[in-house]
Amino acid sequence: LCLFILSANAEQIIKFHNHKSAEQIVESFEKGNQQMTINFNLEQVQLVENKSNAKFADIYNPELSNVQTVGKPRAPFWSTIVAGRPEQISVEVTPGEAVMLKNTILSPAQEDDCRCEVKKKISFSFEAESYTDKLIEKQYLGTYRGLELTRVLVKLATSNLSSNATAVYPSMKISIATPVRGGIKPALFSQHNIESSYDYLVLSTESLKSGLSKWLEYKAATGIKFKIFTIGTDVANTNVAIGAFLKK
Repeated sequence: LCLFILSANAEQIIKFHNHKSAEQIVESFEKGNQQMTINFNLEQVQLVENKSNAKFADIYNPELSNVQTVGKPRAPFWSTIVAGRPEQISVEVTPGEAVMLKNTILSPAQEDDCRCEVKKKISFSFEAESYTDKLIEKQYLGTYRGLELTRVLVKLATSNLSSNATAVYPSMKISIATPVRGGIKPALFSQHNIESSYDYLVLSTESLKSGLSKWLEYKAATGIKFKIFTIGTDVANTNVAIGAFLKK
């Protein structure tokens, strides 16, 4: 068990010994279920004090996104999308040794400022009941091309309000199983395969791309993957060409 104390106005890099930054994915079939096992390891995290509220701190890693649900802790997470309903999908997590950050509580996510003519007053959001040791979340996404889909999210850090400490798990084994054949496609859905897969396909003219930056930053922070194609460069600026492009 390792203990770290965050000093005032601090920004620290915490390195984990004997850990390599990698995720190893193993697929198998057993008793009619498709299974995927991910051995996840982190080299380091960045610990940053919350500038607007010194009671809280943020944990970042370039390989991970952070939870953005307003009021809930902005924990770093790994996620993937699995075919099946939440009750059909089995998720087991075996965390490695926790690194404890004393006097550190994860910042709650806050509502973004809107770009409105009349400035909206945004109050500080904090859901104390969401600060638990729960690592796994399953969210039903609906049906896509005949497949019911569920997002599996595993947090790599949790905060305990009573002990005023945060546990970070630099290594973790995640096992997922679904009875839906072909329901786990890490190459298609894994959060870390942004080059070969995406949740949003964005078509924009060159002149409008700059206006997308805030929206894209928000989507990236929530773990959504996207790819931008420029009309006039990547695809011809005609209805027929754009329609054909979207059907590929």
